[in-house]
Amino acid sequence: MFEQILDLVKQYAGDSVVNNSAVPNEHNDAVMGEATKSITRGLQGLVAQGHSQEEIQSMFNSDGSANTPAAQGISANFMGSIMEKFGLSGNVAKTIAMALIPMVLSKIMGGSNNNTQGSQGNSGGGIFGNILGSLLGK
Repeated sequence: MFEQILDLVKQYAGDSVVNNSAVPNEHNDAVMGEATKSITRGLQGLVAQGHSQEEIQSMFNSDGSANTPAAQGISANFMGSIMEKFGLSGNVAKTIAMALIPMVLSKIMGGSNNNTQGSQGNSGGGIFGNILGSLLGK
């Protein structure tokens, strides 16, 4: 599960992390790891609260919008983490989070993932089903 999310993060982190002069190159992998952890923890929290797959998917917009409380919570956790661990400014952290987290969540929840290794099928629903199964221990 973690690897599937990390693959998506790496796929979409080009401009926001890797090509971002505010993020030192030696921190690129660690910043992408923090994004992956934030997404994983956010989804784990929703599962722990007893939400079904349908409920969780309905908490996110499949168009990549960050305008849902669930996506905003994950983004806020990610921003706080990278500000604390890597000394990034609030503006830089927000720019990274707003460019990366909604895109990855969109792909997990229902977008195309044809370039993602280790996924089943060609839909984000397949990724989400795999991730949910991992979270539930199935």
